[in-house]
Amino acid sequence: MTRADHHERNVRSEDMLTTVIDTVGEGITFSDEKGTFEIFNKKFEELTGYTKEEANAADDFSALIHIDPAAHRAGLDRLREVMEKGSIHDVETEIRTKTGDVKTVSVSTRLVQRSHRKMFLSVYRDITERKRTLDQLQSAMEAANTAARAKADFLATMSHEIRTPLNGVIGMTDILMHTDLTAEQLEYVETLRTSGETLLTVINDILDYSKIENGKLDLDLHPFDIVACIEDVYDILSYKAREKNLDLLYIVDTDIPRTLLGDETRIRQILLNLAGNAVKFTSRGDVLIQVKTIRSDGASLELQVDVRDSGIGISPEGQSMLFRSFTQVDSSTTRKFGGTGLGLAISRRLVDLMGGRIWVTSEVNVGSTFSFTIRVSALPESESPTKHSVRSVTEILAGKRIIIVDDNRTNLEILKQQSILWGMLPALTASPKEALTWIERSDRYDIGIFDMHMPDMNGLQLARAVRRSAAGQSLPLILLTSHGPQSELAAEVAALFTASVTKPVRSSNLLEMIASSLTGRRASELREGKKPENDEQLSTLVPLRILVAEDNGVNQKLILRLLQKLGYAATLASDGREAVAAATATEFDVILMDIHMPEMDGLEATRAILGLPGRTVSPVILALTAAVMQEDMDQCSAAGMKDFISKPVHLSELRKMLLKWGSEVLKSRSVGEVPAASEPHLLERLRQLCVETDPDFVHNLVGNYLPDTETKVKLLSKQLEDENFEQLRQTAHALKGGALNMGAHVLGGMCGALQVSVEKQLQDDMRSFILKIGEQWLLAKKEFEQFLLSGKPSEA
Repeated sequence: MTRADHHERNVRSEDMLTTVIDTVGEGITFSDEKGTFEIFNKKFEELTGYTKEEANAADDFSALIHIDPAAHRAGLDRLREVMEKGSIHDVETEIRTKTGDVKTVSVSTRLVQRSHRKMFLSVYRDITERKRTLDQLQSAMEAANTAARAKADFLATMSHEIRTPLNGVIGMTDILMHTDLTAEQLEYVETLRTSGETLLTVINDILDYSKIENGKLDLDLHPFDIVACIEDVYDILSYKAREKNLDLLYIVDTDIPRTLLGDETRIRQILLNLAGNAVKFTSRGDVLIQVKTIRSDGASLELQVDVRDSGIGISPEGQSMLFRSFTQVDSSTTRKFGGTGLGLAISRRLVDLMGGRIWVTSEVNVGSTFSFTIRVSALPESESPTKHSVRSVTEILAGKRIIIVDDNRTNLEILKQQSILWGMLPALTASPKEALTWIERSDRYDIGIFDMHMPDMNGLQLARAVRRSAAGQSLPLILLTSHGPQSELAAEVAALFTASVTKPVRSSNLLEMIASSLTGRRASELREGKKPENDEQLSTLVPLRILVAEDNGVNQKLILRLLQKLGYAATLASDGREAVAAATATEFDVILMDIHMPEMDGLEATRAILGLPGRTVSPVILALTAAVMQEDMDQCSAAGMKDFISKPVHLSELRKMLLKWGSEVLKSRSVGEVPAASEPHLLERLRQLCVETDPDFVHNLVGNYLPDTETKVKLLSKQLEDENFEQLRQTAHALKGGALNMGAHVLGGMCGALQVSVEKQLQDDMRSFILKIGEQWLLAKKEFEQFLLSGKPSEA
């Protein structure tokens, strides 16, 4: 091939390369290390507005089109790196065109061989529109996130504001339940508390919906009683059901353990939604909840729950609209029955979370059955919280013969199952006349249960007839009624029946009512080991210095009262700053810290308290919170809080937390660090005794108590020295009892701790406690002497 042929071939190849490059949709250039362009395609001309000649004529074309000089210099450095290492360089940058427009481009550069020379091949892609779209999407996403955060903050704030007074109501009912109430009053207070707690749950529906939508709702698994869960729901719905003469019924298969492991709150929420709708849309008949096992694998159970009503029913078209958010079957339903349309949507999501499904079968004007499945775990019988309290009552009922009369076959079956479960021998009939015949022919029945509302003969008429028969004159009878007895019949009901109860009746209440009717003893006397939680002062077992930081007046009163029931006189701070000041002045063992407070919130106060200098042991700080967001819990933990006490605060929960963390506090400090302190209950107790007895008697009592206690306190050291441990234990026990009776709870707690250390043969602890008891006795004795010096009331 001649030189001319070779040249012509190169020209044709170059022309072909130029033609191909010009058809490509991206800007392409070939340039040398000096920045001189050899190939410069049409797309690059369109992109920049410059021709190849204009670009080569410029002193520094790259600097000309780059907006950011720093980016330009960085680009040159990368090109040198490409030249040295032969690597590929990708960059996204902005350029200015000849007309002054700004465009965003992505540039990919690599080193190539061209005509025995190293050159840069650069590909430019115009991504201006794509970048603009991405920026818009990013802005929209940020706006959506900002709106979501604002919504979450708003919901959190509003829920806090609503919860605060409601927590006070629920908390005060909890205190009321631990006072001396009649059975009727206790039933009302229980319903009040259950209703308040359910209102709290309803308020949480909106929060739940928000969390479900964001995938942030978690299940809280703990032991619960499935029967009590259903009865809680019926307690809330009972008033509305009575207005409509509806029976609220339930059947739980006997093979299902009473105590299960699951999220009771969410299960109750689903049941309340479904059963609440059933009551709402049913004008006559009944509502039935039925629970059965559909699959069992060891301790794991899959349950099916059916909620059946005899209401208006739902058309096939209407059924297709169910379980959607904010949707009801039609607008007339909303106008007539009300509702937000959230209940079923939330129920569906909750069922999904529990590994189940939910569906409906319905027929217009016949009724509906809403069914759902859930997965739970069965607990061993030994872990059942109801086992021990029920056992002693069922022992009374074992083998007793009971006649049950009710025209409602479903209710009859329920009562049969319950009585068999309690070890009784039931005889069932839907006919009052048949029941009367059975009773008249035999005295074999121990007790009877009659429904009030039956055709032909009601429960009251049946009881009159039974009392006229020889076999029925002394037969204990219980009346079941959908309404309380009418005032004009109340006296006769009381004369004919041992007890009457309004439906729906809790199985535990019916159990105790039957046992009480058979024995003549009050139900509270029958419960094995059932003691009020405030009978034993926790402060004597776990002496603690407690600070309460809470800004709401009702909650302050509630928490201080609960602590008082447990024997503690706590210090109060009304906001975070006061809490820090109090913790600076006094070393507290436990701090109950509200999260939302003015001036300084609980998180900031916690960090400040835990950062106080010169403290060998930090206080245990427990969060008082109604927050249900996981991020709130995480923030509390990050601030240094040890645990959470949920609002509304219940006595049992407070007791459990103080026992748990108070025990840790006592372990972490030596016995010698148990503080001597004033006796906050002493004067209150002595004044109470003055009112209950005679002031002169109380002064004489204190006068005798002082020298006797002085002698016993001095005996402690000698008994330890002589290793007379049994006498030492008895003296400590006597000192504890006397101190507690006189209101010296701190002294009593120390003496109780000494008694325990003697029983465990911990001699070092014995010595330390005896020293501390001596110090505490000196403080208590001064307060007793001040009481005596104040003069007897009769001398005032």
